[in-house]
Amino acid sequence: MSDLPIRTAVKGILEGITGIGPVHMHQRYMKRANDLGNLFTEGQKVRGWYMTRTGVSERILTDAVNEEILSWELRGYASLIDEDPSELSFADLVDEARDVIRANETLNGTIISHEVDGRVGLQVERIHPVMFCGVLCHEAQCSLQTKRHFVIEDPDEGYPHPAKVFIGISPELGLPNRDAYRDIETGEAPPPLEEV
Repeated sequence: MSDLPIRTAVKGILEGITGIGPVHMHQRYMKRANDLGNLFTEGQKVRGWYMTRTGVSERILTDAVNEEILSWELRGYASLIDEDPSELSFADLVDEARDVIRANETLNGTIISHEVDGRVGLQVERIHPVMFCGVLCHEAQCSLQTKRHFVIEDPDEGYPHPAKVFIGISPELGLPNRDAYRDIETGEAPPPLEEV
């Protein structure tokens, strides 16, 4: 099951923040530090973010519906400039990232929610100074968990569409709410039961 729609949504949401810099949907690597630094540059300063998936768990909710929790790490960087003072502006930027994620509970319709075990939205685990590509920078280490449901319709159990998996875009579960699901390959809703 692809996580690309979630990555794309988070990238687009964060890119709406003025001054956040480039946002990468995956962790970036380069052989030379300067080349890596160029991927995280806005103007003449280091500024940018990346996200990476760090884990996944799955549990059964009903006979036909499973719940999937994806865990993400997001890291943001900005040049440390004491006379600005950059610590204050970077803290504001991180808080704005928290605000826009919190306000978009379904991440543009790609998940059911980012509330998991009472924690909601972007969690800031640590902000501290680091050397990044030879430049003294602020680094924000953040985490995010996303929840989605999917139904596997089994013809042996009276459900149509063998080998079809539908992603839930609504917290309502099961076959009575089939219209709240989408085919993971096509993005289309399941056809009406009477047509199967």
